[in-house]
Amino acid sequence: MLDFLGRKKDETFYQFYKIINHEIVGKFENDLLATNDIEKSINYTTITQKQLQRWYMIQLGKYRKGNVNESFVLFNDLLKDRYANMKSDGIPEKEIKKSLNISPEIYGFWIDDDKDFIKRIEDIKKDLIIQAINDGKTKQEIIEIAGVTPREYDDLFKVADFKGDEIAQIR
Repeated sequence: MLDFLGRKKDETFYQFYKIINHEIVGKFENDLLATNDIEKSINYTTITQKQLQRWYMIQLGKYRKGNVNESFVLFNDLLKDRYANMKSDGIPEKEIKKSLNISPEIYGFWIDDDKDFIKRIEDIKKDLIIQAINDGKTKQEIIEIAGVTPREYDDLFKVADFKGDEIAQIR
């Protein structure tokens, strides 16, 4: 049985795997830059989720060392956009992450790296809360809809009361 990942220490097959994998990843990056569409890029390339996750982690390591890959930046921007759009549609956090295959490493990177993304998600949560309050939902329903914890919900109102924010006025 052939083992293209080299687990049986057959250097020839392992080197072949590395060449093919490099070509697949290169095609994925080119397709991503050309189409600005993650799904089309994955489908054109037939890259697996495992290969994509591996590519992401390699690129993340390079990014943190200052070696920025344009396709990595675009991939993150597109994925964050889709995440935010799904969040604003009221789709639960777990479903979004599962649907978009967002690992804890990816989400953690976004939270650590992009303050604008954090602000965007907070604004979306606030909008979902306001809409749910206006719809007459209970506190528990609002918490579920907005994807916040009870503490985050309470803290939001404390801050809003202090700042005189619009959310404090509707309660």
